[in-house]
Amino acid sequence: MRRRPQLLAIALALVLVVSAGPVLAGWQKSEVDSGDYWMLDLTVGDGDGDKNTELYGVWVGVSGDLIPTIPARVYQISWGGSSWQETPVRSWSSSIFSTFTVPIDVAVGDGNDDDGEELYVGCGHLHVSGSVGNYTVSGTGSVRQFLWGGSNWVETGLDSTDYPVVCVQIGDGNNDAAK
Repeated sequence: MRRRPQLLAIALALVLVVSAGPVLAGWQKSEVDSGDYWMLDLTVGDGDGDKNTELYGVWVGVSGDLIPTIPARVYQISWGGSSWQETPVRSWSSSIFSTFTVPIDVAVGDGNDDDGEELYVGCGHLHVSGSVGNYTVSGTGSVRQFLWGGSNWVETGLDSTDYPVVCVQIGDGNNDAAK
């Protein structure tokens, strides 16, 4: 199937954090990141278990023909006291006309019911064939879990699917009081 470029409502090149604060008794904003990548998702939580709330975002590069490209990455963004600091969780790299992994969605929560929060990333394993302007995209998907090991993120593949995973949610889906 031939894909045509589409206008996507995605936060391009700029992430802002808006918070309530004492400045003028209203809202204040601060720039967290800017760049040449599409932000596909942003979530908030304590993914590394340090009792602080961080932001976690998924970024991918985009070709001139609006094909998701590599590098693609998941970042942890935390407040360092006077500025925002970005720490990579995982990066993927490959050439565009090949099979490559693109992170699409990120969630933070206690998905394994151990009373700690982890990161869960929905991915598409995409194969792009053809050339710019005339290409085909096909692929499968997976859910990846990232646990903070004290000095690095430990990645585990949880499940594979026949299609890219575009949304990850964590909760008690079967109402059995377990996550």
